[in-house]
Amino acid sequence: MQQTKTLPLILFIQFIEITAYAMLLPLIPFYAQTLGAHPLTIGWIFASYSILQLFTSPFLGKLSDLHGRKRIFLLGQFGTFLGFIILGFSKTIPLVFISRITDGLTGGNQTVSYAAISDITSERDRAKAFGYMGSILAIGLLTGLPLGIFLYKFGFSFVSFFAAAIFLGSTVLTIFFLPETRTSTTLTHTTKSSFTHYLKDKAIRLILLRILFFTLPLNIFIFGFSLFVQKQLDFNAQYAGYSLAFMGIIGILFQVLFFGSIVSKLGDTKASYLGFLLLITGFFVLSAVVSIPILFLSLTLIISGTVLATNTLSSLLTKSVSIHEYGHIIGLNQSINSICQILGPLIAGLLIARFENWIFGFTAALIALFGILFSTKLNKLYD
Repeated sequence: MQQTKTLPLILFIQFIEITAYAMLLPLIPFYAQTLGAHPLTIGWIFASYSILQLFTSPFLGKLSDLHGRKRIFLLGQFGTFLGFIILGFSKTIPLVFISRITDGLTGGNQTVSYAAISDITSERDRAKAFGYMGSILAIGLLTGLPLGIFLYKFGFSFVSFFAAAIFLGSTVLTIFFLPETRTSTTLTHTTKSSFTHYLKDKAIRLILLRILFFTLPLNIFIFGFSLFVQKQLDFNAQYAGYSLAFMGIIGILFQVLFFGSIVSKLGDTKASYLGFLLLITGFFVLSAVVSIPILFLSLTLIISGTVLATNTLSSLLTKSVSIHEYGHIIGLNQSINSICQILGPLIAGLLIARFENWIFGFTAALIALFGILFSTKLNKLYD
């Protein structure tokens, strides 16, 4: 009963929050340029958030294990609300940095959301529930991007305050309607597990390494895609946006039509293995792109592999720990994402600036191949 009522609410809250992010974040580089920011400075604006998330995500996740999901959820919502308000008033680069740092210090909502979903789902259904979350995030991106571009004609500050208002609304929903997913019994249970403790566990270590080798090439692709298609196919920002929108739609369709049946038939481990194969194939096809049809084929393979691998790896990670450690372990997962969000843009920029275009997709494929090396070992531990 709790899953029936709570899961849709968590998904809806995440939808409106990712919509707010998608409205605003793509506009920050353009606004920062009007304030005189150098491209490298703009990179550090985004990196500042990821650097803080690297350290705060595990901490916030562990706090949610000890004190409940709802309290930490509200803390994250307030931090993002405050960060967007500061951004709306920002007329200098230092204030833009402060806004992103404020959000990065408390922005652990995605970590807590996955932990809350883990609380209310069985191990059998968890990958499917994570898949729903992935679809919601994709729909939020597809909703927020055009909405932000439309509202930008009223000014960057207007978009910032509008996004802040959305987070204020999500905070109200959380306060009055979202129940605590941690029981009183599990809330009183404390854990002294640390990052080194998890690394000593063979199964967890292998999963975390696979997440690293999956997330890093994906971030290289995400942050370098626009520049890649500009050089390779002479795309402008509009056509690059259309390509990413196509990718998002394919991801939603794959989630709805195929994901559940694949996971039910193969199990989490084998499904994640298939996700890696699709991702690697997509990157290799990307390295050979000479036309739009080939580009769309590569994007279809990449997003299909991403949907499979993201949700099944997250599911495997939560299955490897007790219920008392969901928040902490998912926080560590988010820290790995933060590392990749820092390294991804740097590697992508280097590849596109210094090497021939085909090296971009080829390098991403080679990095992902390392993840495959750990799949055979995981097959002996799970499913």
